[in-house]
Amino acid sequence: MAKKITGVNKNRELLRTFKELTGLSLSALAKGMGKRVQNMSQYLNGGLNPGNTMLLSGLRHFYEWDVEEDQVMLPVAEITKLSREPGIYFFYDSAGHCIYIGKAANLYTEVGSRLTTKKLRYPLRLDRKLTAKTHKVKEVAAYVTSVIVPSARVRHNLETLLLRTMINGTHNSILGSYR
Repeated sequence: MAKKITGVNKNRELLRTFKELTGLSLSALAKGMGKRVQNMSQYLNGGLNPGNTMLLSGLRHFYEWDVEEDQVMLPVAEITKLSREPGIYFFYDSAGHCIYIGKAANLYTEVGSRLTTKKLRYPLRLDRKLTAKTHKVKEVAAYVTSVIVPSARVRHNLETLLLRTMINGTHNSILGSYR
């Protein structure tokens, strides 16, 4: 009769199985899960007991940087092609300059909402003078690019990083902070 695996032993077996399935070395597994190599070795060999919290945080950390391109320079009129997944989106003017960066739990609904409600102070040349007036995003945006980012924390931090590196190019009013 097979011995039933319970509690901590179950977590250890899950961790060992995960290591075997991924084919990673001990150090690569520890790095991917955000743990110290010494601790990972002890989790696998029985020196430390891997709890549910350790497994959950480690697996979340392992899969967090799953970022996938959705649409690139899609004309604003074709936003129905956008994914309904969480991610980051970029609006570009007709010259291809990034004018706005945002994050979304649902790219399709957020982009549609931002196009109709968000206003930007954007300079337009209507005659000889360059005037900065407030315009709705849909009046200025010509293209949208979207990237699928499932992790809320990565989505937030990536948006913050992009806003801070493109500070002079976008018309976002809030630059965000890291979590």
